[in-house]
Amino acid sequence: MDNNGYIPQQPQAGYVPPQGGYIPPQQPVYGGRSIEEVSFGKLFGLSIITCGIYSLIYYAKRADDINYLTARYQKPLMNFWLVYLLLSGITCGILPLVWMHQFCNRIGEEANRRGINTGNFSASTFWIWCVLLSFIGVGPIIFIYKLTEVTNALARDYNARGLF
Repeated sequence: MDNNGYIPQQPQAGYVPPQGGYIPPQQPVYGGRSIEEVSFGKLFGLSIITCGIYSLIYYAKRADDINYLTARYQKPLMNFWLVYLLLSGITCGILPLVWMHQFCNRIGEEANRRGINTGNFSASTFWIWCVLLSFIGVGPIIFIYKLTEVTNALARDYNARGLF
């Protein structure tokens, strides 16, 4: 408070003070992290260019994000790299299917908990589009599109409201 009884207020984002200088808008960051949105085009294009390596990195990152979002009320998913690189051969490819089932269910449950309209994204989405309709070629592509839409909606919601 100054001599005239004026209490200075915190400057608003975008305010340019008389001395110059710009105060950028602040993005809320909860828990010291934010969740990045990845477009379907970027995921699809980079996965083709890198022969699938980018999609593995995408799934690992999304699994970490989902574990972070659901840590307070669910047991974390098994580590993506452990499942896909070490245990998939030992289990003849069954464990990655089980992991994807759990991963998709967890995404759908978190989206429903946050009130995000997902079009009923769940493990059945994975089994129908990625497994049963894989023979038509576009089934897995549609699944990846649905997955990116739901995870981007979760990222937007978390970056706006944080954990709750």
